[in-house]
Amino acid sequence: MLVLLCGCLWAKAEEAAPAEYSLQSVAIGGGNADGKNGNGYDIAISDGEVTAVTYSGGAGIGGGYDSPGESLTISGGTVEIKTYDGGAGIGGGESDLGHGKGLDITITGGTLDITANGGGAGIGGGFDSICENITISGASVTASAEKGGAGIGGGGMYYVKGGSAKNIHIFDCIYLSAHCEDGKGMDIGAGENGDWENIVVECANQ
Repeated sequence: MLVLLCGCLWAKAEEAAPAEYSLQSVAIGGGNADGKNGNGYDIAISDGEVTAVTYSGGAGIGGGYDSPGESLTISGGTVEIKTYDGGAGIGGGESDLGHGKGLDITITGGTLDITANGGGAGIGGGFDSICENITISGASVTASAEKGGAGIGGGGMYYVKGGSAKNIHIFDCIYLSAHCEDGKGMDIGAGENGDWENIVVECANQ
């Protein structure tokens, strides 16, 4: 289990890193392992300042390229994330085969500013991947995505449909802004042309 209790953490997966697999690694979580061992699992942030940036397929916090992010918890702190090539901000990595799932993500506090520029969701599935079981409450959350990824939910479309979204519950947020900037995916829900089930949003400003 990776736990950040306090302090300041700045993490970046380099665009031009020398190691063979670091090109598609996550900033905080799993490495690149083509759907095998790059899982980002059991990560908790409860305080401090976290900045995470990835350039080639990994999530900001969660799974590496072609790998899921699961059991990710944020209960406090200030978190800023930017991804540029298919990884979710918080969740799974980019995957043409749907391996970059965002599963069991819980946010109960903190201030989050997340931008996913490459087709992954802001919070949820990586590009072409699903999300399940996202719960957000008591936090200030700004989450945006492009290229068919949901602001919160499933990733963008590779072939016929984007990542589906199931079991998203958002309530009692201090502030909530979630958008798919190109309008192809849902703001909260599925990626482009994806399916969705059991999505409940109970925040006054959304």
